[in-house]
Amino acid sequence: MARRALLAAGLCLLALPAGAQEAPLSFEVAVVHVEPTTQVVFKQSSPARFTPTLLPGAFRIQWASQRIIVPFAERKYDDPFVSAVRFSGDTAIIELTEPNLSARAYPLGNPDRVVVEIGRPAPPPAAPQAAPPPSAAPALTIVIDAGHGGTETGAIGPGGLQEKDATLAIARRLSTSLTRMLSARVLLTRDSDSLISLDDRTALANHEKADLFLSIHANSSRATGARGSETYYLSLEASDKLAQEVANQENQVPLPAAAEPGTAASRDSSIDFILWDLAQTAHLKESSALADTIQEELNALSGTQNRGIKQAPFRVLVGATMPAVLVETAFISNADEEKKLANPVFQQSVADAIAKAISRFFARRKPGAVRPTPAAAPPAASP
Repeated sequence: MARRALLAAGLCLLALPAGAQEAPLSFEVAVVHVEPTTQVVFKQSSPARFTPTLLPGAFRIQWASQRIIVPFAERKYDDPFVSAVRFSGDTAIIELTEPNLSARAYPLGNPDRVVVEIGRPAPPPAAPQAAPPPSAAPALTIVIDAGHGGTETGAIGPGGLQEKDATLAIARRLSTSLTRMLSARVLLTRDSDSLISLDDRTALANHEKADLFLSIHANSSRATGARGSETYYLSLEASDKLAQEVANQENQVPLPAAAEPGTAASRDSSIDFILWDLAQTAHLKESSALADTIQEELNALSGTQNRGIKQAPFRVLVGATMPAVLVETAFISNADEEKKLANPVFQQSVADAIAKAISRFFARRKPGAVRPTPAAAPPAASP
């Protein structure tokens, strides 16, 4: 136990510039359970040194040599792993519900915060098992999200094509392509022209314990010459101004007419975003790798431009507890690309490119899920 405490303390000391003046530190505290762990988030007014220590039945964080503004004396929580958070002097104590839980603390920036991740120790590795028989259930579950739907048309091209129709057509074709290339159960968040909230789309992926979540969209820009595809993964901060504009467009959804106090709709959306961003933190590297592979395949399509992979705060990716990306397949605002998006041949080529990328992604991670590539048919004999 002492060794674990020292390791945690040794990994999480932040250095401040020499001679820096330390102002009083204020906090916002939130607790969220994202299976299989609970995260306690201390959102700070500024970066600060801290020392974490794992104690019997508790986890302590001390902000050494810094005056802190205590947000509360004690707050209780109905959480599987955390029963209460208490402040006293320069110290916060997280009371744990079980004696042998593991915990670690690490700092994150933009915004400045300390995250304490609590869970049960990992079980010892299981003995190798024989490969499942061919009749076994699909090795993967993949959720494909067709962007927009119902009264949410999304962007509309100069010729009248609506984003919601193009995304649904591509999503349906992608579902078929994926089951051809992978041993996978593929679910669509919508298979009709229906309105589904952004949060419910991700909730479906979490409920089904999906191995991957992918949201299909069509881009729009005031620049008439904008063309090509872009692939995004989640971040609180956008890669650049244009990425933020794209996220703003895709995040525009009707808000409820009124929200009851205490409901999800009435909570501070910024702290929700910080909490749910943690769900993607564990999958950040995988989401980046998936986005890069998809972008490579889309770049190979005839007539597309390499616009690269980017990060942005897309609401539809918030809360996904698996690798998750959003693909802007083409610019519907561009008259030429709008025609492509309406063309079944182009829709199929985009679906096949994305499916190939996903197959490449899982070839390294779950090779048993990749179906053998069918042998090419021999050329027809000359008459």
